[in-house]
Amino acid sequence: YTIYLGVLFAILFYFYKSWNRLKFIDSFAWVLILAGAVSNFGERLVLGYVRDFIYIFNGILNFADFYIILGVMILLFGQLNITDTKEIK
Repeated sequence: YTIYLGVLFAILFYFYKSWNRLKFIDSFAWVLILAGAVSNFGERLVLGYVRDFIYIFNGILNFADFYIILGVMILLFGQLNITDTKEIK
């Protein structure tokens, strides 16, 4: 739990320090990632495990995992968009 909590606090610290510089969509992505991380940590702390209940193809997810994946995808696509616009100019 210590490593997970350390990573969570590092993300919170980065988010706190760069809140004013982030675009809305980036802030939204970080909120999704933090919501998923806090939810997974809370379930692991209270239940001792994370409940998975969404069956997708050959994997199983929960909403917290989905939020983390969606947040990371938004950040990645945002970076791709920035890279593409810089190359065009």
